Amino acid sequence: MIDMYMQRGQPAIAAYHAKVTGIVLAWALMAAYLHWMLVRRRIDPALKYVAVGWDLLMITLLGIAAGGPKSPLICSISS
Repeated sequence: MIDMYMQRGQPAIAAYHAKVTGIVLAWALMAAYLHWMLVRRRIDPALKYVAVGWDLLMITLLGIAAGGPKSPLICSISS
């Protein structure tokens, strides 16, 4: 939130935060659904594959929204 406040007026930053918020919301909704299924013991054999597939999709979407490996957390090794 501090980053959004400091970078206000830059539409690219706001668009990125909107995309990431949507992805995280979808991820949280799926987590709530999985929790509901597990609490009620309605475990389908395919549920574990759906959960892993959803996680992979969400991680991929986060990488796409970020625009690739441009993060300062990625180390570049120069030879």
